[in-house]
Amino acid sequence: MNFKRLLSQIVAVCDEMTASINRRNRGEWNCRSFCPGENRLISLLNELLLHLTLTEPECAMRIQEEIKGLNVQNPNDCVNPYAFGGIVAIMNILARKYLHAHGKKIFISHSSNDKLIIEAFVDEILQLGIGFTKDDIFCTSIENMGIRNGEDMRIHIQTNLNKCDFAFVFISENYRKSEICLNEMGAVWAKEKNLKLFAIPPVTFQRLGWLMETRQAVMIDSASGLDELYDTITQYYELDKNAAEWGRHRRNFIKSLPGKD
Repeated sequence: MNFKRLLSQIVAVCDEMTASINRRNRGEWNCRSFCPGENRLISLLNELLLHLTLTEPECAMRIQEEIKGLNVQNPNDCVNPYAFGGIVAIMNILARKYLHAHGKKIFISHSSNDKLIIEAFVDEILQLGIGFTKDDIFCTSIENMGIRNGEDMRIHIQTNLNKCDFAFVFISENYRKSEICLNEMGAVWAKEKNLKLFAIPPVTFQRLGWLMETRQAVMIDSASGLDELYDTITQYYELDKNAAEWGRHRRNFIKSLPGKD
């Protein structure tokens, strides 16, 4: 199994076990009926050790020690809280380093005049359709995804652009008429990120002009174009696919566009 996916799975199991222990402590017996248990955790940790022995030897050594103590108190009782707490602490360290090290994954360049379209794209396509959270996305016009009060706009944009994995540029008539947007697009281009161009009608491929000579744009209302984006993103991050859920949110997004209701 891929290292990041395996690490994410272990973090999820630790979260489930913690929740189960909390439910037991509230009197909701028997916690074993809804807990993945130490055997599942130990199996995954042993698989993780194959990845960590060379790259993170200290963490590997600590995990091996904590595994020995997971159920030493009583095999029929809950996990040893000290050993389990140690494993959770190590997983948090590894998650911060390998799962959350790059900050925003998606950088969105757009005109603020297209805010409603971009909000629908973020909600239906990125969050509900693909599974990103607000912390994965940098978008200046959406609250909690953009620039906070007191921060320098240029520095903040450059910082998030440097950290992102993908840059999405939404080209509309509003975008083409904005000097700020065009300058931002130049900055995106210079970073040589995984760049995705989306054309918002009434902009057409023909009106994109020189952009179409070097990059392949997608019409934002193209079901096949959005499906291709979904395949690209889920493959890049090794995300689980749910075709039925994705199709529903893609249709919801397209129907939300002007002239599509």
